[in-house]
Amino acid sequence: MASSTRIALALLTAAVSLVPMACGDDEAAMRATLTNDGCTYNGNTSPTAGMFTIEVENQTESSGSFVLLSLPEGWTVDDLEPSLDQYPRQFEREREFTLPEPPDYQFLVRSDVEAGATSALPADVPAGTYAVVCSVDDDLPTEQIHIAEQLDVTD
Repeated sequence: MASSTRIALALLTAAVSLVPMACGDDEAAMRATLTNDGCTYNGNTSPTAGMFTIEVENQTESSGSFVLLSLPEGWTVDDLEPSLDQYPRQFEREREFTLPEPPDYQFLVRSDVEAGATSALPADVPAGTYAVVCSVDDDLPTEQIHIAEQLDVTD
């Protein structure tokens, strides 16, 4: 009888230890949040190459966008800042509603999110350096562009 109790206890312990894996590890969740004060990122900043999804939430009262950018080799988000700063000025000069993609980095995926809504930013990427960028899009030109985080994707 004692051995069957030990076996049952061992099975119960094993089952309980598997529950967090089956339900998903909330610590591993990748999240970007756009607010009136900027954009924040919480989660893994060194994901493994392949597929991952960033949960995105727009807490502003305006439409917002979340973008994953691929940075050139050797770049960090600090190198990206001057390129993003030129967007509003470029629009004012050219009066275009679509801004051309700068040659320094590459747009990979974009998720437009209405005010107060949540969505997903799915990606399937190789190893490299990426930036999670958020913007408020209600009034063109986009004047509020925020770099949320740099992701260093590994093999």
